[in-house]
Amino acid sequence: MKTDYYSLLKLQRLYYLVMYILTFVSLSVCAQQKILTFEDYIGAVLDEPKVSIYNNKINFLDQNNGQSPILRELEFRTETDEWNLTRQEYLLRSSFNGKKEREKEQAYYDSNKSVIEAEKKVEIHDEIVDRYTNWLNYLLLREKQSIIKKRILLAEDKMAILKTKAALTVDFNLNEYIKTEDQFHDVKRQQLMLEHELQLINATIAQGVPNIVFQVIDTSQLIAIERVGEVLNQITDTAYIHPDFEERSSQINQLQKEYELEQVQDQQILDFVQLKYAGRDNSDLVQEFSFGMGINIPLKNINQVKLNEILLEVLENEDKLSNDKYYNTLKINQQKLYINLLTEQYQLLEEQSINSQSFYSAQTYEKLVASDPVMLLQIEESLLLREQKKLDLKIEIYTLYINILDDSGLLSQLPFINYLK
Repeated sequence: MKTDYYSLLKLQRLYYLVMYILTFVSLSVCAQQKILTFEDYIGAVLDEPKVSIYNNKINFLDQNNGQSPILRELEFRTETDEWNLTRQEYLLRSSFNGKKEREKEQAYYDSNKSVIEAEKKVEIHDEIVDRYTNWLNYLLLREKQSIIKKRILLAEDKMAILKTKAALTVDFNLNEYIKTEDQFHDVKRQQLMLEHELQLINATIAQGVPNIVFQVIDTSQLIAIERVGEVLNQITDTAYIHPDFEERSSQINQLQKEYELEQVQDQQILDFVQLKYAGRDNSDLVQEFSFGMGINIPLKNINQVKLNEILLEVLENEDKLSNDKYYNTLKINQQKLYINLLTEQYQLLEEQSINSQSFYSAQTYEKLVASDPVMLLQIEESLLLREQKKLDLKIEIYTLYINILDDSGLLSQLPFINYLK
């Protein structure tokens, strides 16, 4: 019996030890939930399949030489003279790519690579803009969701108080109750729509990080409204290097290289060289061989129409690019002024909100609780509507902030910077 008692005691201790370990492990797992940060989200852009396609193209161009070989064409001919097999003639002809032509071909090949690299930057930039928009929408919709939940609770409390008053007295405002009930159903619909939008955005964000398993999205960091203007004021006009402009510059350079290649090809002088073996009867071996060559005589304007078309396209694109850069800079500067105005409006609205909350809580709260609790709820609802106006203005400011960073091209410059922090 004694042995059994100690055995049971040991088993019991072992059981508690195992349960303790399992509990500790489960708590550790819960505590170590993966939080997806915005740095993770924008960093995953480089793993996008669309970006990988451009990487494959660039790698292919890197591994292959764009320069033509020196020997362009090698041709062998044979001919029987007077149907006499002893008088068989042989001819070996070769044409060449000139040195300048090969250099221009290589330059044109490199310009193709530059265009693809620029297209890749545009793809990355557009994807990053989308990710900024998704992340910002997620954070702001959560704020809106919080306000909606408070409005629902207020509407429920107000309807409950009105029902209680209806049971205690005949002085019952039916219109007020119907109005409150309509507001309740309206905000409930808004809540459902917000939840659906948040689910869609959450799924979109998760799709953008297929190699990262996370449980929650980091909502702790969002640049303060006051700092938005400070960040934008640090951006100078010389920083406006948008990938769209780089792509168009590379396309212009490609046209210029094509123009130079066409010019060189028109000026190619040596056409071919050939060696002929006649195979005549009773002739010396030296006399059987003959050497020949073809010379192109350069003529002016032989391909001038095509050259003019290319040159005209270059000039048109350069003029349009310069014009677009000017108006883009002008647009950014105007947006900066407007965002400063919106920030001032937001700060004024915030001051009014703080003053109102301070006044109502300090001066009238106790009186209203005792006399008319419905009026107190109406005041709280009014304050929440002001919070909604502040949030709407906040959304406008952040949206314009991202648009300015988009137009400036800064969002996709390496290394990536989190402008929402």
